[in-house]
Amino acid sequence: MPVINNFNLGLRSEEILQLNSFGTNHRIRLRMQSLIPEILDEIDHLALIRPMASYALLEVEDIVPGRLSLAGGAVLNAPVASHRLAGASILVAGVVTIGAAVNTAISSSFANGSTLKAVLMEEIANRLLFKASDEFLRVIDEEAARLNQQASGRLAPGDDGIDFNNQTVVLSLAGAEAIGICLSATGVMDPVHSTSLLIGIGKRMQRWSQFENCQDCPSRARCRYRCEANSYAECV
Repeated sequence: MPVINNFNLGLRSEEILQLNSFGTNHRIRLRMQSLIPEILDEIDHLALIRPMASYALLEVEDIVPGRLSLAGGAVLNAPVASHRLAGASILVAGVVTIGAAVNTAISSSFANGSTLKAVLMEEIANRLLFKASDEFLRVIDEEAARLNQQASGRLAPGDDGIDFNNQTVVLSLAGAEAIGICLSATGVMDPVHSTSLLIGIGKRMQRWSQFENCQDCPSRARCRYRCEANSYAECV
């Protein structure tokens, strides 16, 4: 299974300060403005972000309402996926992570009483995971182009209409263990800054943005990371 470890995830201080989740308190924002460059330098110096992805291209044998059947016998029970990926001849099962080191640093900052630093580092880590997911989709676009086909938008277990119970199957298909990702007993991915993806490849695939995914999500109103525009770069 292909493994990617050459992501380019450049991040500017301005991107973090634009996040609406930080509020409008002027004094706190000034403190953040001085802290963010220090945190980004620390992340770079200590190599706390270690992005990797693993994925598989799987032949689609059959798609019926509510279910995708793949070559080799794997089945995904997912009404939304079977609808939105209806034209797929290939299903990409992928998993992306930025590694465990940054979460260890976040936990250490909380333990040391550096709460604002920990919160900022968490926001930076999540933004970098979004960027890694975007980079992964770009790689899949290139894979599809080599096949003279098109890639869809991304879906994931836990999205509305894709039961989270599919997560175990997706991680297994994607070869998650090859890059050190596993599921905890409670179903949480370890490292925690990881995400799984499902992408269809076909002749006339529908392409949708993360913004459209967020519009359909039942947790949208309370989600700090919901996308309010047409790209991850403009997510709040």
